[in-house]
Amino acid sequence: MDHFYKTSPVLRIRLGAFCKLQKPGGISFTSLNLEKTQEGNGVKVTISGISDTRDNLVIFKNNLQQGIGISEVNFPADSWIKPENITFYAALTINRRKMMEGKQKHT
Repeated sequence: MDHFYKTSPVLRIRLGAFCKLQKPGGISFTSLNLEKTQEGNGVKVTISGISDTRDNLVIFKNNLQQGIGISEVNFPADSWIKPENITFYAALTINRRKMMEGKQKHT
């Protein structure tokens, strides 16, 4: 694991930004996948998980959409059908350029 962090500093920074997002207590992840974008300036993230309520899933989606450097947040329509005990899937992109722009706005 140390080798991964030493050889992937950009990925570490982007993952750190993702980890700083607030996640409602009723949300748990069952899978998290990271893949470098073809352009090399971002990371595609896919998340699978379970939400206790639709309201908590909406809060989580809003937090993702407001995250610095995060774009293309997508939840399939079937994530919103059940009111409780929701198995969800989400995809998003963390972009280095957008992260830098967002940090400048917040300083």
